[in-house]
Amino acid sequence: MITELGLYKVIFVFQILIAMFLFSINRLKLNKNGLIRILIAVPICFLAAFFFPLFKSFSYSWWYSSLMFFALFCICFLSMLFIFEESGQKIFFISIAAYTTQHLSYQIYSLIVNLIDVEGLTSSSQYTSNPVTYKTLHVSLILFSIMLVVYVIMYGVINEFFIDKIYTKNAKVSNISIVIISALILAIDIIFNSVVVYSSFDNMIISLIICLYNIVCCFMVLLLQFYVMSLKQSQTDLLVTSQLLYNSENQYKQNKENIELINIKCHDLKHQISRFNQKGNLSKEEVEELENMVDIYDAKVKTGNDVLDLIITEKSLLCQKNNIKLKCYADCSKLDFISETDLYNLFGNALDNAIEAVCKINNQDKRGINLIVKNAMSFVSITIENYFDGKIKLDKQGIPKTTKSNEQYHGFGMKSIKLIVNKYHGDLKIVLDDDVFSLGILFPIN
Repeated sequence: MITELGLYKVIFVFQILIAMFLFSINRLKLNKNGLIRILIAVPICFLAAFFFPLFKSFSYSWWYSSLMFFALFCICFLSMLFIFEESGQKIFFISIAAYTTQHLSYQIYSLIVNLIDVEGLTSSSQYTSNPVTYKTLHVSLILFSIMLVVYVIMYGVINEFFIDKIYTKNAKVSNISIVIISALILAIDIIFNSVVVYSSFDNMIISLIICLYNIVCCFMVLLLQFYVMSLKQSQTDLLVTSQLLYNSENQYKQNKENIELINIKCHDLKHQISRFNQKGNLSKEEVEELENMVDIYDAKVKTGNDVLDLIITEKSLLCQKNNIKLKCYADCSKLDFISETDLYNLFGNALDNAIEAVCKINNQDKRGINLIVKNAMSFVSITIENYFDGKIKLDKQGIPKTTKSNEQYHGFGMKSIKLIVNKYHGDLKIVLDDDVFSLGILFPIN
């Protein structure tokens, strides 16, 4: 004899597996022979659900129901570990999201059924020991139709607006606190729901309130998971960006010493070339050639800021190597309120991005970069313009998305720029006009 709970435990496994696969396929890496593993694991899950024992004396109670659903969830989770080549923490996190989605869909379905009261039957009847008869089967078809619509809509919405955002952010599940929180959420979901189902509530208002409460809890669970993931990713990004800024500070100090040493040597070489010229040991053409070679390493641009002079000297050499014209119209005399390290990072990252973009252009007429710094009343405006080839996508904050294949380890140059701009209460704006990329920054002068 098949009872309503006996039928529902199989449906439950089906719902959980659908959610798990929906959130994982094309996002998690399959193990070797993944298709074969799926064909092995899925039938095992259904057999476990079908043959999970039910005893009349105590099976239809909140504690045994909780134990059963928890055990079935664990079997589904283990099957995902068997199928996908990912860390246990990541798969467990996705599994929690899948269970919460299933539970949320079930509660919305229960709310609808309670409101329409199909022949006096509610969704809680699926937890009873009543046998499945022709009459209840007829009603079950109506309930199944409602259930199908609700589950399809909810699974689709959560997959689109919750799971996709996690994967878009390349978030990692590497913190044990996330696993602990997820486990507590799972336990509360299973136990509380079972206690409610096996408690007798004759009052329709109380039943509706409980359904609404469970729905709110499920939404809070998903928001909590997303918040924890976003927070963890933000901490990782901040740590990486801080490390890059620290490395750039050391690089700035080293480069400053090197450029100063080169300028001293270039100055001495010019005097030696002049002496050779006076003695007549070199022809006029040889003197001009040597002076031009020395001028390459001698900083000529004077912007009013030693840091920017250093950066332009560095980037000019790189531009010359790649046949890029770097034009600088800069008055940086009022940028002294920004620390040397921050200036080095700001202009260094911005020019590096521009050089990288221009290097991809074959048209020699478009291999150029314009750097403009102006003082206007109590503001300093910085503009860096360059041509680009291809398509640039901006995120919701108006920041370009990295074009590197591995987004997780790239894109921090622009993040450090934004971090520095925010630090000094500035505004950052990026404008894409056909094939011209324009980075604009406006700083208030303290």
